[in-house]
Amino acid sequence: MSISDQDDNARSTFLDKAAVLLRAAVIAPMLLNSAPAFADALDTAFVNAMTPYVVLKRGALECDKPVGEYIAYKSRMIGILGRLPNVDLIAADREIERAFEREAPMSARPTCSDALLERYQLTLDTSAEAALDYLAETVGQRLRGN
Repeated sequence: MSISDQDDNARSTFLDKAAVLLRAAVIAPMLLNSAPAFADALDTAFVNAMTPYVVLKRGALECDKPVGEYIAYKSRMIGILGRLPNVDLIAADREIERAFEREAPMSARPTCSDALLERYQLTLDTSAEAALDYLAETVGQRLRGN
């Protein structure tokens, strides 16, 4: 593979990830029944909270980590969103699963790497709780009308 091919692959990967983030920023307002078609603080918190879920689920499926971690995380996330009136929790749940599918397309052979194990542990230790705290804080601000 030439350097040009590698650059093209890297550029394609970057554009694919940018498209996913843009899609999430446009879809999240619809899920959260928000009027603007751009990402506000709640949309951002929702998208940010999906990342730890993806890591925890990948750890469970690819590295035989406990399934309960990602299930409990998602339950807490949906519970926080459920405090808001008029939120379509079914659509939010689907979008969370789509985030996993986009990030970790299922292959015939899931692979557990040291990098995934490290990311899983960091997520479990700090990132997951921070993302949920930010989501809860943002939901609280929305409820107070800030």
